[in-house]
Amino acid sequence: MAEAAEKLTIEAAPDFIISLTKCRPIRGVEELVWNALDADAKVVEIILNRNDLDGIESILVKDDGHGIDRDDRSLAFGQLGGSPKSTRTTTPAGRELHGRDGKGRLRALGLGGRASWKTRFRDTEGNLFEWSARASADSPRVVAASEVVELDAAGCTGTDVLVENLEDGVDALAAEGAARELLSRLAVYLRKYPSIRVTYDGTVLDPAEAVEVTRSYAVEVEVAPGKSETGEVTVVEWKQDVPRKLYLCGSGGMARHEMAPGIHAKGYSFTAYLSSPLFASMSEGDMKVAKLRGDVTKLVEAAKDALREHFRIRERERAESLISEWKAEGVYPYPDTPAATPIEEVEREVFDICAISISDRLTGFEKSDTSSKKLTMRLVRQALETSPSSLQTIMREVLNLTKEQQDDLADLLQRTRLSAIISAARLVTDRLTFLGALEDLVFHATSKKLLRERSQLQKILVNELWVFGQEYDLGHDDKNLKHLLNAHSKILGREAIEEEVLDINGEESLPDLMLYRQFPLREPDEFEHLVVELKRPSVKVGKKEIDQIEEYAFSVASDPRFDKTKTDWKFVVVSGDLTSFAKEKVVQKDREWGHIHRGDRVNVYVSTWARVIQTAKWKYDLYRQRLQVEVDDEHTRRYLAEKHGKYVPSKILDAISPAEEVVPPAPPAEDPTAAGDESPAPASDAPGD
Repeated sequence: MAEAAEKLTIEAAPDFIISLTKCRPIRGVEELVWNALDADAKVVEIILNRNDLDGIESILVKDDGHGIDRDDRSLAFGQLGGSPKSTRTTTPAGRELHGRDGKGRLRALGLGGRASWKTRFRDTEGNLFEWSARASADSPRVVAASEVVELDAAGCTGTDVLVENLEDGVDALAAEGAARELLSRLAVYLRKYPSIRVTYDGTVLDPAEAVEVTRSYAVEVEVAPGKSETGEVTVVEWKQDVPRKLYLCGSGGMARHEMAPGIHAKGYSFTAYLSSPLFASMSEGDMKVAKLRGDVTKLVEAAKDALREHFRIRERERAESLISEWKAEGVYPYPDTPAATPIEEVEREVFDICAISISDRLTGFEKSDTSSKKLTMRLVRQALETSPSSLQTIMREVLNLTKEQQDDLADLLQRTRLSAIISAARLVTDRLTFLGALEDLVFHATSKKLLRERSQLQKILVNELWVFGQEYDLGHDDKNLKHLLNAHSKILGREAIEEEVLDINGEESLPDLMLYRQFPLREPDEFEHLVVELKRPSVKVGKKEIDQIEEYAFSVASDPRFDKTKTDWKFVVVSGDLTSFAKEKVVQKDREWGHIHRGDRVNVYVSTWARVIQTAKWKYDLYRQRLQVEVDDEHTRRYLAEKHGKYVPSKILDAISPAEEVVPPAPPAEDPTAAGDESPAPASDAPGD
């Protein structure tokens, strides 16, 4: 007996419903697949129906799941939230559930203007029934449900979803990487339930065929005293290119949220899955908020550490595998016996690094014949055992340097070591990277609010003093005037003092950094001290900050214990911007911009982070051009994490998003370096040098 048709009305505004449908086409298809898998489907087919011009005309997703029961149809289509799955954690067959919000089917309208469902289910007595539903983007609140009719009991349950009147951009589903991206999102689930078969446009999504390596690592973090959270990181390396993602998953491997992995693993196409009971009950909407929680953040950071260790292991394995192949091929130039001496052992390690680098960089090296490989290996060994100048031959024969470049390299290697050249290039690269990182820290809208002066910014700069000038050394940091005087006395070879040193107002002061340099060529034992007062980037330098730096300077000027006969003193306050008061002060007649007080040997300056960073960049710009150094967000974030992770919390690193462009302010117009002068001011004239 047939049951009557009805109209199901969703109690929500149309624009809100439409907003829930918006997603990338592959995500819309994925939601329809998860609906099928949540219905215990064993076979799911995604069919892209094409027109005569080979464009996608409609999308059909078929499954053999248990269908949608007559009693569930008003919940499945008539309301948001309250999904029949919301009170369950597993399917009837025992699989982990993916959807709990009742929003998944709406994603069909994100693919096209019309969507229809034909579903078959069995009642408790085993009878087979069928009904259908239709939805339109023109009237998204209303879903038309057909009558329920009984079918021959010999038929099969399941649901067919047909999407028509497709949206612009859906042709991306026919792109080469679409199936791989869908597989990357389903991989852990399909590996856990290998009997499930999902086909995409005729291609079976089989992790076993597409995956190069799969490994899992347990992680555990303490989130509160006596409380910890656990998880498992599964790393899947693909044979073909797949977008790099870190998925936060429930215990069954279903992605609740996706994010960038945030690690460097050159040459690997991989997807990572962090599965944890912590995420099991969270919806995608919950995850967008939960990712900011401390327990989630700690677990994610532990997962990233596990990923880094995984790829370190993989690089060692890859090197060992290559060397084993070379030994089997007879091209490895060392005997297959342990090194006789520690020196020979180190020599072999260096050789392995060079040979693997050549294998990576030289197109066709691994496909070349045995004799060519053998010659290359012998040349590398000869270079290491005799003279670095013989590397000229290797570069000519292997890396195809021009004759001029070969001569330049040979000349360099006559006067220095290759390791020194590499170290110098790394130094310049690291410094350019840090300047990019410093820009992010002091100019990013979120970071400059979170960054603390003494416990973070100052501690970072203590290890990056070259920003203020390569010639400076650290005298002291974050000490009072007594410590400043004792540091000064130590430099001059005097004894330390015991009595207190107060500022000009009779109070104890706390300057941030004191740097110094010596001038042995001008006069014996002559010194220059640079005292830097750092301000949080969000603070504008105004009257209060200028008064503070001048008090430091005048206290030194009036205290005879601070030497002024052989010592110049420069005091500078640095922050992100200036108040109107400060902008007037920094422009003084017959002085460079920023020089607000000129004494005999005591001078006071105001500077900005834009000026300090720009001055440092000018100094390294020639090297940047010659070395062709490119600094991106990933490098700056990694540099901060590795070099200064102790002082840069993860919430600041996370705030510096590659999606947000950081635009530093231009130096003040009164600054002569901002007027188009390509030559930076001499080091002796600039307080930031």
